[in-house]
Amino acid sequence: MILDATRQPDSGPTDIVAVSCPACLVPAEPAGKNGPDRSATVERMAKETEDRQQHRRLQKEFGVFYRSVSDILFQHNIMDLDGKHNTGDYEPEVDLLLLRIQEAENAEALHGLLYQVFRNAFGAESCGGEDRYDGAAAEIWKAYERHRSK
Repeated sequence: MILDATRQPDSGPTDIVAVSCPACLVPAEPAGKNGPDRSATVERMAKETEDRQQHRRLQKEFGVFYRSVSDILFQHNIMDLDGKHNTGDYEPEVDLLLLRIQEAENAEALHGLLYQVFRNAFGAESCGGEDRYDGAAAEIWKAYERHRSK
């Protein structure tokens, strides 16, 4: 999953494009005059690999706290995603939040950071007002304090 892409509120497993080969899971490129754009495919594969490596690094670095943030966002389901059973629906946003979480010196700053992550990921029109993030931000801050005290 590309982390810097704009996601739509109803995005999920159903928005995956056809793959060129089931074994490689690379989205098929639209054919141009001379066939598929292979350089774009290679660039996308490199970006996806980099994003997966970063995702695994963050999971390892933050451990239980990573899972806690993911679970909190899943429970609050701020963007009303359809994933009723997929607790990983918000992992791109968790990754983006945790990359910058050290910037948050208090609960209010974390709230602003969480709102900014969702605004950047989903767009200003879709992310709603800042008050929508109150509960999730408060719970994430508590979990972050526990994480920092270890």
